[in-house]
Parts: sequence; structure tokens; C-alpha cells
Amino acid sequence: MSVRIRLLKSLYERILADLQRPHPFASERIGFLFARMGTAANDTHLIFLLDYIPVPDDQYLPTTDFKIGAEISSEAIRDTMQRAMNTGEGAFHAHLHEHLGRPRFSRVDMKDLPLLARSFQRASPASAHGGFLFSKDDCMAAVWLPGHSDPVTAEKITVIGYPLQFHGGERYVGR
Repeated sequence: MSVRIRLLKSLYERILADLQRPHPFASERIGFLFARMGTAANDTHLIFLLDYIPVPDDQYLPTTDFKIGAEISSEAIRDTMQRAMNTGEGAFHAHLHEHLGRPRFSRVDMKDLPLLARSFQRASPASAHGGFLFSKDDCMAAVWLPGHSDPVTAEKITVIGYPLQFHGGERYVGR
């Protein structure tokens, strides 16, 4: 079973621009991606990212824990769950680690993402949900497929535009 993700270059650039904006007190920005799912041959799951909604500044909470880059209110999560429930879309928590190269989820991410994914699964059980992590020049995603309690790492993320960009698995930048 493999998972492949596709998104338009304009959406990719909008996400990066938002996540790189400074916040008045949080050390990182958070947003939510919304997606539809399809299937292809050989048990391949396709996820099409459709939209990105940044968490509004007033929904960030102050934190004294230096291990946490940002903490958001339950309202931000509730709004995301409501959209997933209303539309049947999948929801993905998105944030940026400020470096070049392949990003990796932190220990905090790996502790909190399953909790978020389970909440999103309850709101929209027939959809894929998870976490999307960006670096300055790469990205990766952990995906919880419908009915699954463990995540799958996206095998390939394709940014559609000129030039095509591929992330995950073998990295190739189109000509």
C-alpha cells in the first residue's frame, strides 16, 4: 500500500509563504490543509490537496515549554473538524521546520499528530488525515488512511506546475 500526494504549485507557494511569516510570540506558524482522496492501481492511495487555512493569530496560545514551537486553541482544531465533517474532506496539520533538506517530525509532533488524526478521523471517517511538514525546500507527510490507526509516510509528493517538483522517495526536479 502506498500513498502519493498531489498539490498545485500555487498552493505549495501559498503554504510556504504563510508558514514563514513571523508570529508575535509563537516560534512557528500552523495551518490546516484540506484534501480529497482517490485510488490508483496497485493499492495506491492518491491524496489531492485542495486548500490551506492558516490558524488566525488570536487562536495561538502562549506557551512556556521551549520544546513546543506553537500551541493553538481548541477553537482552531474544532473549526478544522467542523469543515472536515461538513465537506467530507481530509484534514492535515501543517507546519514548517526552518532548515534546508528533508524535514523530520519531532518527538512532540509524533506524540501530538496521532491525537489530531484520530479527532479528524471521527469527524470525517472516509477521508485520509494527518500531518504535513515542510522545510524551506522539501516536505513530507504522515497519513492516516480511513480505518487505520497507524500512519503511512507519503511515498511521493508531487507539486504540479513548472517545473514539476517531487518530494519523498527519490527526489527529482523536472526540467
